[in-house]
Amino acid sequence: MDDNKRQKVDERLRKEQIIWLATTRPNGTPHLVPIWYAWDGSKVYFATPPNTQKIRNIRQTPRVAIALPDGMNVVVLEGDAALVDGAEHKHAAELFNKKYEWDFGEDADYVVVGVTPTKFLAWGQE
Repeated sequence: MDDNKRQKVDERLRKEQIIWLATTRPNGTPHLVPIWYAWDGSKVYFATPPNTQKIRNIRQTPRVAIALPDGMNVVVLEGDAALVDGAEHKHAAELFNKKYEWDFGEDADYVVVGVTPTKFLAWGQE
């Protein structure tokens, strides 16, 4: 991906409000959900209750796909998901508070997942 396209992808990942997150159930069927997220330029973070289907799936198979909602200007990334804690959890909480004015902070009702991209795909009208 050239630098101009990479910059546009980065800008879109910072401003969009939701992503579509695809995980895989243990039986191999896909699970696709819209979710709030934050992008810090190197990882996608999201927070969710610990007993959700997406967390159960990630614990079994940490490979995920993420897509922005605009089908005319496509951004898809594939990556490795992992639960985060400590300083990285705090970093994600700060990103969420800035983006959504939502302070989940140390709330035990939420776990934070960081997705490290391994592949980017982007195409469309922009």
